[in-house]
Amino acid sequence: MKVGRRKGECLLAGKTVAGIPALILENDYLFLTLIPEAGGKIQELIFKPTGNDFAWHSPITPLKIPKYGSDFIPYDSGGFDEMLPTVAECDWRDAHLPDHGEAWQLPARVVEEISEPDRVGVKTEWVLKASPFVMERTITLNGGESRVRFDYRIKNQAQLAEGTG
Repeated sequence: MKVGRRKGECLLAGKTVAGIPALILENDYLFLTLIPEAGGKIQELIFKPTGNDFAWHSPITPLKIPKYGSDFIPYDSGGFDEMLPTVAECDWRDAHLPDHGEAWQLPARVVEEISEPDRVGVKTEWVLKASPFVMERTITLNGGESRVRFDYRIKNQAQLAEGTG
């Protein structure tokens, strides 16, 4: 990752938030903070021309790494969280699915970092524990654009019983 950027260029850099490693994606318009270890949480999404952060931040709940199987509320420090495969705690087939799903509770593995002068991005992956899914998310910022792109891919690794589906 390079340090510093010129007007019109994009930047991918590292920092820490509340002692937790984070990645920053930045261009002339947007500043996004991603925290892979905290379920791939997007902690900040700032529109730089106005300084407006589109992520809500809790005034009472600090950012911390979630423990698998926990309720969501004690960890809701704000930002944007991934909630797959459910929002409500429930039982599905032989699996118990936790409050707000599994993805927010699991570290997102960084699969790829894209760092080019006119484009930055991060691809992350979650391998869920109770449900048979692998989720990939790629976040991309392009130079000169005031938008962020999210691309998702979800793979179902379940084995179908013979004679079904």
